[in-house]
Order: sequence, then C-alpha cells, then structure tokens
Amino acid sequence: VPAVDGNVLRVLARYCMDEALITDAKVRQRVEQELGETMSRKRPGDFNQAMMELGAMVCVPNGKPHCEECPLQKQCQAHLEHCETDYPKKAVKKARTIENRTVLIIQDADKAALRKRPAKGLLAGMYEFPCMEGEYTAEQVLEYLREEGLQPLHIKELEPSKHIFTHKEWHMKGYAIRVDELARKEFKDIGKEWVFVEPAQTQAEYPIPSAFAAYVPYLNIKQGKERFERGEGS
Repeated sequence: VPAVDGNVLRVLARYCMDEALITDAKVRQRVEQELGETMSRKRPGDFNQAMMELGAMVCVPNGKPHCEECPLQKQCQAHLEHCETDYPKKAVKKARTIENRTVLIIQDADKAALRKRPAKGLLAGMYEFPCMEGEYTAEQVLEYLREEGLQPLHIKELEPSKHIFTHKEWHMKGYAIRVDELARKEFKDIGKEWVFVEPAQTQAEYPIPSAFAAYVPYLNIKQGKERFERGEGS
C-alpha cells in the first residue's frame, strides 16, 4: 500500500505538473490509487521510504528544490519546464470577513443579561453578551434599550476589542450599562434566548466564549455602583 503524505503529493505534483489541488481529499485518493498501480511489488517499504525522503530532503516545500540532486530530474516535467515552485497547487485562502459588533454588558443590582447563540454556526449554542450588529454610539444603545423596555441608569464606553476566527474577524466596541431592573420578559428582537445570571454561573452553567474575554471582567455585580461606574472588573 502506498504511503501518501504531503511530501509524496508534492513530488508527484511536480513530476507530473499536476494542476489539481493537493488539499482536496479526492486528489489524495486518486494519487494513492495511481501510485499503488506503479509502486514496486518486491520492495514496497523501500519505495515508500524513498518517496517520502525525496520530498523531505530534495523536493522541499519551502524555497527552491534541490533538483541537481534529484534522481528524477530528467523525467520531472516541472523541472524540464523550469516551473518547479509553481507546484503543487493549493487553494487560495479567502480573506477574513470583518464584522463590527457592539457588545452590551447589561446589569442590574443582582444579575447580568446573556443571550444564547443559534444552535448552528459560529460559537453554536454558547452564551454571549447581547450584541448589536454594527458600531453604535452610547445614545443609540440607550435608545435601543429603552425600546426594549429597560430603564438605563448609567452607561460607560469600554475599550475596543478584536477577536480573530478562521474566516472572520470581530471588531468590537463595548458598553457597560446599569439598568433599573432586568425583568424576565420577552425582548422584541431576541425572544426567549435572553437569560439573567449571577457572575458565578458564568464559570460553569453559562461559560462565555473567549471572544468576549476583554469584557468578562466587567461582570462586577454586587460590587457597588461606584466600582461599576469606574469600570473596574471583579
């Protein structure tokens, strides 16, 4: 059975000037099949080791390969065409999407508001601070909260934060808001996804994703209004 790793895929891609993407699982399966039909039946272990060593020591991935040392140089199509470094072909990474979000740390005297993310997608099913899509001023945030039936007592703008995922970036602007009372009601935009918790509950029952790490310290409920207004964490 042929041993096909990244080194072997690279050697064969250059040898055949293969335009297929080596990151495609179907390409690996095809290469395994083709190599299995041509590999040595008498010395398969030596064949596999030779192919892997060729990719590791001669047909190297970074920089120009050592073609002058390669036993396959007279048959290698990429070498004959002087385009070794054009192979293997890999998918071009997509640029990360940037999303602006306004994070709200909403608290009354006893609890803080969290909301549950959708069951599918990014951070599926986890709990986060309520967020508004886009970047909003303090006045816009207060207007939004009043529309939701809350009575804001104090608002403080927090430092901006950024979190990088594989395919997107969150650029976040935060506000710590003290409200008169977090009533157990249905909010118009979120419905029953909002929950009201004490800080200790975020450690086990409602863990907050690391994307919001910059804002977790502001969960200082029951620490006194003065500390809250100074923006000190617990």
